[in-house]
Amino acid sequence: MALFIPRPGAALPPPSAEFAGHVTAREARARPATGARNGDETLEPRKPAQTAALTKIEAIIREQTLDAVVERLVHLGVRGLTISDVKGAGRSGGRHEVFRGSAYQVAFVPKILVEWVGPDDQAEAILRAIEQRANTGQIGDGKIFVQRVEEAVRVRTGERGDLAV
Repeated sequence: MALFIPRPGAALPPPSAEFAGHVTAREARARPATGARNGDETLEPRKPAQTAALTKIEAIIREQTLDAVVERLVHLGVRGLTISDVKGAGRSGGRHEVFRGSAYQVAFVPKILVEWVGPDDQAEAILRAIEQRANTGQIGDGKIFVQRVEEAVRVRTGERGDLAV
């Protein structure tokens, strides 16, 4: 595709089929604003994509079990995970440690948050894999939360539903 640079004051060629439906920056500035910023207009609700239902699994696990959990999830074919360092306290209320001879209580224990979003039909296998690999049999192994996801949107392409994850 050749780059077209018009001379000042020259008329632009008609848009090609490749750019049909695209809006130029000048046209976008000339259009009235829509959505929450303009009080006169309201947003039309978007229709959800006709795709599989989505589930989000959040697992708060020990730092030591992360490698085993990720290894098992990769073996199952999971490609998208989000992993974050978090701190928290459950029923135990923290832990006691000794530093330079003095004892003190650590209120928030460091943990790892593993997040996965995907189709409902894979959720049970993911849940079992995390549960089996994160279990040490001791207090503080963590928690797993399962939620329904209303909709997912890939920002770059606008794909929705399970196509976006």
